[in-house]
Amino acid sequence: TLASRPTLADHLEWQLGMAQLLPEERATATAIVLTAAYDAIVDRYGSFVLYRKGREDLISTVLQAREATA
Repeated sequence: TLASRPTLADHLEWQLGMAQLLPEERATATAIVLTAAYDAIVDRYGSFVLYRKGREDLISTVLQAREATA
């Protein structure tokens, strides 16, 4: 059987595993990535932009750039 596609949280957790972080840095980053209060989009450079749900105003320039290229 085919494995299911990884979620964004799965991917970001994998990236955290590749980073050399102190235990307290890893705990903070994991808490941010795995909480339902945050979401992420990909900017035009292919980078993840993490933001708190309900605060789309923080990513307005990224959203405008995506609309301009669509």
